[in-house]
Amino acid sequence: MQRFITASVVLLGILLAAYAFATPPTSTSKPQKPPSPNFTPTRTPFPCTGRQTFNATLGWSTVVVDSTTDADSNLPSYGCLEWDETGPEHIYEIVVTDTIELVATLSGLNEVIDIDLFLMTDCDTDSCLVGDNTELAAVLSPGTYYLSVDTFGSDNPPGGPYTLTLSAFWPGIPANACASADTTFHPCDEAADLTSTLFEQPDLLRNYDCDGAGTIFRGGERWYALATPSLRLVQLTAIPTASAEALDLAMGLFTGCGNDSECLAFVDDALAGFSETLVWPHAATELDTVWLAVDSYAAPADSASGAFVLGVDCGTVPAKTSSFGSFRARFR
Repeated sequence: MQRFITASVVLLGILLAAYAFATPPTSTSKPQKPPSPNFTPTRTPFPCTGRQTFNATLGWSTVVVDSTTDADSNLPSYGCLEWDETGPEHIYEIVVTDTIELVATLSGLNEVIDIDLFLMTDCDTDSCLVGDNTELAAVLSPGTYYLSVDTFGSDNPPGGPYTLTLSAFWPGIPANACASADTTFHPCDEAADLTSTLFEQPDLLRNYDCDGAGTIFRGGERWYALATPSLRLVQLTAIPTASAEALDLAMGLFTGCGNDSECLAFVDDALAGFSETLVWPHAATELDTVWLAVDSYAAPADSASGAFVLGVDCGTVPAKTSSFGSFRARFR
């Protein structure tokens, strides 16, 4: 494994660590549609009744198969996005009794009809927290919320079929994630190359505080405990195997698990089938152990398609850093 890491890569690790204190209240899938031209959202109240009412508690999940064809079209826009939503909509009431991370996903859509999601805190479109094309996530405290499944476009577009999946996850990192971690590694004693798979791993974490894009990761994670002596630089490389060319990997590094955990670094730079490398200058903290999550954008279909090799190495942090140029893959 390569043991010489350039100063520019060190700077990348420091910048990633800075995301730990920029936790967004919501996150969405990417990319989004652009705003509708010459369009300004208008406030629209609506009756506080839903097509269905759901009680969302930790671990809860449900699937709704329906169609907005012939539904009412009362909500033309929402305060959180400048999208023209003059087509028909369905509204669902969601009662939250625990603090949860709610993930809502649309599938089974007609290729011609564009249906979107909007989450609101009240019976008013100005209370919109977040909207998205087909998937959104938000950390919600106890209370009542309203989810609109609405049709995008003007000139009274018809509705269409949809499958709505709702799930309530632990907000942040569940405490049992660290308990499921594989053997603790000591990368500064010797390099380690480990082969594993993400197939049928529990999906404990859907998005990352360090991720400026706010992407939702649907695959389960492998967790690792990493022992890191001070004044060293840790390089972690996750490489899909030849049989996992569709595996789109990501990695996050954390101080621990539970409500007090902080995200130290994150990487999701490459497309499916390519390796991800996370670099963390351990001199930034006095922690003796950190926790690594190896994740994927989508759950693999079998053990072979979820297989990867994790390379763990350690080096010395250079005294100086330099500027660098980089790019981030934004489309999958």
